[in-house]
Amino acid sequence: MSTAVARTLGAARIYITDFSNPRGFDALHLAKRFETARQLGADFCFDTNEDAAPGQQNEMLQRTRDEHGGGVDVVLEMSGAEAAYNDAGTIVKNGGQILLLGIPSRPLRSYDFGKYAVWKGVTIRGIFGRRLFETWYAMLDLLAAEKSELKARLERIIAQEMVPLSDFERGFELVRNHEAVKLLLAP
Repeated sequence: MSTAVARTLGAARIYITDFSNPRGFDALHLAKRFETARQLGADFCFDTNEDAAPGQQNEMLQRTRDEHGGGVDVVLEMSGAEAAYNDAGTIVKNGGQILLLGIPSRPLRSYDFGKYAVWKGVTIRGIFGRRLFETWYAMLDLLAAEKSELKARLERIIAQEMVPLSDFERGFELVRNHEAVKLLLAP
């Protein structure tokens, strides 16, 4: 969804990374996720698991640094993985922003705030929740603007079937089995 919103708001280039692994997304499911991301507006998608996709991590780092004169303007980190936090600091340009949406499963051990926040002048901001009404109204405006195509992009990833809340287990199973990306539960 962030890809669709970023494209709608005018992002010049969008890079998506994910990490395939046997306990989470295997390569086949990751390929499907990447295809969806491309349909929503992503320019490049990279599997950062060096064992599963040799060289993609390096290609991602090279592209993001070279194509933008030293890095990208904004990084949205959504996994909470320590390696992804470090990648975010590496690819963001001097004076850029890192928005942290993922919650780490344990305290970070090796994140160098001095390297990124002090030396690169990067703004690091945690995002938990939202500025409720401000963001809702902004999103409603984006969805209402026919020229933005945001609504059409988002409809590609929202399951057609609305699952009753009483049947939430089936809804969660649809998402777990990658039969739906986003699902609406109706009370």
